Amino acid sequence: MTSYPQWTPASRPGIIPLHPLTFGTILGRSFAALRHNPKVLLGFGLVVQTVAYLLVLLGVGGVAVLTFSRLDNVPASSDDFEAIFIGSTAITAIVGFVLGLAAAALGVIVQAVVVSEVAHGALAEKLSLGMLWRRVKPVIWRVIGYSFLLTLAVSVLIAVVVGVLVLIGFAALPIAIALGVLVVLGAIPLALWLSVKLLLVPSAIILENAGIGAALARSWRLTRGRFWPALGVIVLISFTFGAIAQVVSLPFSFLGTGLSTLFAPTGDPGVS
Repeated sequence: MTSYPQWTPASRPGIIPLHPLTFGTILGRSFAALRHNPKVLLGFGLVVQTVAYLLVLLGVGGVAVLTFSRLDNVPASSDDFEAIFIGSTAITAIVGFVLGLAAAALGVIVQAVVVSEVAHGALAEKLSLGMLWRRVKPVIWRVIGYSFLLTLAVSVLIAVVVGVLVLIGFAALPIAIALGVLVVLGAIPLALWLSVKLLLVPSAIILENAGIGAALARSWRLTRGRFWPALGVIVLISFTFGAIAQVVSLPFSFLGTGLSTLFAPTGDPGVS
């Protein structure tokens, strides 16, 4: 008697078709990914971003209140007033910078988890947050390092350009202004082009365990010939999630307005 293998159902299709994608498919599958594992893509992302927002808001606000409140007991004409003001400003700026880096690192962690989840979702796999974290943990510092290196490179470039324009401005202000306008106009398409070419660097690091250099080359190759579709997706999704972020931050804005009205109803703490 001939034996046949036990029947098994066909594999479920993943959330992303494994063929070249059109613009509409990319956009539609983005929302399908959100529905596939909302606990990770929505719950985890919103919680972490909210924590980061509160961390920066409360940290910077608390330090600003503690440092600038010392000015209440110092006359404005005093020699100590300016020194305290400068010191308070510097302390608040440093705290804001450090907390901003921490918030950025949390954002990178969210990005890494999302990339891993979408990759598994393409194969119809639904992993828990713990499993996703174990998969991205070995490369998370590499992704954070890439993000900070990119930020540092952009900051240095901006500082150099601004410094050159300032030096030119001392000699010929109209020329410096004209060059500044040209630099800004030229920086817009350059930033858009680089954002597309570097779009897949984190994904290459996370999914292929690539080094930063190899990930840069990989992203460059994968986006070749796909500039406009990729740019369209970036712009549209940025606007979409920007609107969502505004909705999420709206309660905090109302809370801040309410607290300021409660503690300073006249707009000036010194006026009763």
